[in-house]
Amino acid sequence: MRLTALTCLLALTGLASAANLDSLNRSHAHGSARLAMSGTGFGSGGANSWVSIGGTPAILSSWSDTRIVAYVPEGMPLGATEVRVLVAGSPTNPLPLKIGPRVRSGGRVPWRFELDDDYLTAPPYVGPDGTVYAKGIHGHTYAIAADGGLKWLYLDGLTDMGQVSVTMNGDILIGGANNVARLNPQGQPVWWAGGLGVQFLCGPNEGPDGKIYGASNEFYGGIGAFEISASGQLLRTHPMHGRSTGSSYTYPVAFTAEGWHVYDARPRFGGGTQTVYAFHYGGGLRWSRSGQVPLALPGGRIYVQVAGGENNYGAYDSDGSLAWAHSYNNFGVPGFHPTVGPDGSVYQVTGGSWLVRFGLDGQVVWIRKYPFTTLQHGCVTPDGAIVVFNQTFNLTDPRRVRAIDQAGNALWQVDLPFEGGQAVAPFQPFGLSPDSRRAYLGTTSVSPSGDPRAYLCAFDLQAGGPISFSK
Repeated sequence: MRLTALTCLLALTGLASAANLDSLNRSHAHGSARLAMSGTGFGSGGANSWVSIGGTPAILSSWSDTRIVAYVPEGMPLGATEVRVLVAGSPTNPLPLKIGPRVRSGGRVPWRFELDDDYLTAPPYVGPDGTVYAKGIHGHTYAIAADGGLKWLYLDGLTDMGQVSVTMNGDILIGGANNVARLNPQGQPVWWAGGLGVQFLCGPNEGPDGKIYGASNEFYGGIGAFEISASGQLLRTHPMHGRSTGSSYTYPVAFTAEGWHVYDARPRFGGGTQTVYAFHYGGGLRWSRSGQVPLALPGGRIYVQVAGGENNYGAYDSDGSLAWAHSYNNFGVPGFHPTVGPDGSVYQVTGGSWLVRFGLDGQVVWIRKYPFTTLQHGCVTPDGAIVVFNQTFNLTDPRRVRAIDQAGNALWQVDLPFEGGQAVAPFQPFGLSPDSRRAYLGTTSVSPSGDPRAYLCAFDLQAGGPISFSK
C-alpha cells in the first residue's frame, strides 16, 4: 500500500478538522481540470492550508471560508482517489473523485482549458516554446502547455485590464490595477512596480531596448505614458491629455526603430479626439496626432483609426505626417483590434460586417462582406497565410470562428457550443503561435453568478476534421 504524507498525518494525529467538505463540482476529473469545492469552516487559507487529491497538493486558484477552487495536477495516477481540504494542517472529511485521462481531440479544436475567471484581460500570448500565457480578470495568470496541461498558476490579484506578454529573456510581463509585474518562466515574481494607475490604456510591453512601456488613464488617477527599467524602476512618465473616457480594451504598445507609441481615448469633456503619442526611446515626445489603437508598420509608419483629425482609417509616417487616409464613409465605423500582417497589410473590421485589407500604402487590396453578422477581432498569422476572426449572428445563434487565406478566400469555420442554454462567446483577439499553426481564444463567462468560469480554446489552423470540445 502506498503511504502518502496525508495518510501518515492522519495515522499519527487522528485529528479531524472542524471544517467540512460538502461537495465537489465534478465526480470525474483529469489532469488540469478545474475543481470547485463547497463546504464550511475553510477559513482564509494561508500556511498549512491546502487541498489534497490523493495526497498530492492541488494547484490553488481561490480560497474562502465556504468555497475553494483548485486544479488537478498533471500526472495524477488514474483511478479512484479522495479529495480533502487541510485547514491549518487538519484534514476534513474525504469526498471521492475518479481521475481519468485528459481527452485530446483530433479535430480543429484539440482542447479547451477551463479558466477560473469571467474573461481574459488581454489576448493570450504564446511563448517561443509554445507555452500559452493568459491573464484572467479575477487576478490569475496561467501558463498552459501546448497540449492543454496547466504548468503553473500565479495569483497576481490584478483585477483590471492589462496586457500579458513574454520578454526577450523569457520572463512574463503582466499589468493592470496600478501595477506591472515581471515573472520568471517558473511563475515566480521577479519584481513589482506599483503606483501606475488603475486603468491601463496600453501595455505593459517590452521594447527593443529591454525597457517596459505602457500608459494609464490620467483621468482615473493614472500617470500617463510610462517607462520602467528592465529591473523594475519607474524611469519617467509623459503626460497625455488627461481627460480620457477610458477604453473597453487595453492595447499593446506599438514599437518602431524610431520610438514607441501609445494612445489616449476620446476626451470626456472639452472636445477633441483620441490622440496617438510618439515618444523617443529614453526621451521625450516626438509628435502627437489624432488617432487610436496604433499599429507599427514597416518603415516606421503607424496605422491608426481617427487619422488626420477626421473619421478616417490611415497611417502616419515616422515624422508624424499623414501618409494615407480613407474616410469611414467608404467602409463604415471601425471595429476593435485591427491587425497587421508581415508584409504591412492591415486587416480592419469595418461597419460591423465588413473585413478590409489595406496595403502598406493604403490601397484597398480586397474587401469582404459577411451579411447579417457582426465581425470581431481579426488576427493574421505570423507567416501572413491565414486570417482568423469571430462572427456573431443573433444572440440566440452560436458564435463562429472563421479562417480565410490572405486573398480573402474561405478556409474553414467552427461554431462555438452552447452551455446551459448560453452561447460560449469570444472575448479578446486570438493569440497566435510563432509557427503559425495554432490560435488561442478566450471566451466570456459561461457560468452563473458566484462561479466565474470561462474557457481558453485552442484551434489547429492547419488540421482538418470536425469540431470536438474536450471537457
